Amino acid sequence: MTSSVESRRIGGEFELNCADLEFDTTASPVLPSFGAPQETWLDTGRSALAVIARHLAHTAEESTVWLPAYCCESIVAPFLRKSLRVRFYSVGERLDRIDAAPSSGDTLLFIHYFGCRNRTALRRVEEFRAGEVRVIEDCVQAALTTGIGTYGDHALTSLRKLLPQPDGAMLASRETIAVDADTADEAFVSARVVGKLRRGADARPEGFLPLFERSEARLADDLPRTMSWISHQLLRCSDLPMVAARRAANFATLRQGLVDIAPRIGIVPFLPRLDVGEVPIGFPIVVRGGRRDALRRYLAGRAIFCPIHWDLAHLTGAAFTEERTLSASMLTLPIDQRYDEQDMATILGSLSKFCGERL
Repeated sequence: MTSSVESRRIGGEFELNCADLEFDTTASPVLPSFGAPQETWLDTGRSALAVIARHLAHTAEESTVWLPAYCCESIVAPFLRKSLRVRFYSVGERLDRIDAAPSSGDTLLFIHYFGCRNRTALRRVEEFRAGEVRVIEDCVQAALTTGIGTYGDHALTSLRKLLPQPDGAMLASRETIAVDADTADEAFVSARVVGKLRRGADARPEGFLPLFERSEARLADDLPRTMSWISHQLLRCSDLPMVAARRAANFATLRQGLVDIAPRIGIVPFLPRLDVGEVPIGFPIVVRGGRRDALRRYLAGRAIFCPIHWDLAHLTGAAFTEERTLSASMLTLPIDQRYDEQDMATILGSLSKFCGERL
């Protein structure tokens, strides 16, 4: 990347540089763990869910899988592909409810949103388990947050959205389940690595975006695969404490910078704070007045790329109005370890300019 703040990209896919690939190939990777009896490293969170869905199809075919209405469509697909009965439950506009009534033998999945512990779900896990309800703990957005991943019958996490590695997700289970994962998809991994290297070399977007899009399209079959060799090596070389600390620091900088201007410009931080040990995937904001998409385009025009979590395309009908309203106004600002206080100032300045104010 260039050294100019104005031309520096903020957000988007992680890049790779040649220096990132200077690792000791003879060392054994030391991988994060939830301490579960069975832990398996796979390529993506989708693979982990596909393994769970296949297990449920064999052991609980007639039961219902309860999913939060506010979730990514990729969470829903593995269960539908196994013809499992899926019901959605409301989590409300603050993502802090569980309006579900699972029966004995059912399965309930909950999410630790944006890196914060889902305290409502954690308080109710024993209640569900006492009612013979299986629990799936989705830690994908909270891959580095401490004190989670040990509550569910199954827990999954993914590191490819927090680190530059092309793939890498972990499935932890209290019971022994058949994984039967294929080897890593060479075409998927290669496309992502080349795309990341091109992005790291300051290639134009048309030089790397098609590679990322092509690789993501290969995930549609939900075939479970193991994590690639190169991701094992990159993960082993990752400074995870630094990653966690930088993300928390950038979160705090944005939070402080928005304290005075946010109410006046119609932007509301979604998370009130981070508790000790929580590592954010981003800085979610709620954009009032139907201006979320306009703000996203404005920031993209200034090389600040913000994902949307999520569009809720899996919901049909008119139910779940709170979740739909939140989805239409939510935007996640990038705060990952590539960036520092100056980058956060760039984001704050752009937000201020969009809303016609100056910091």
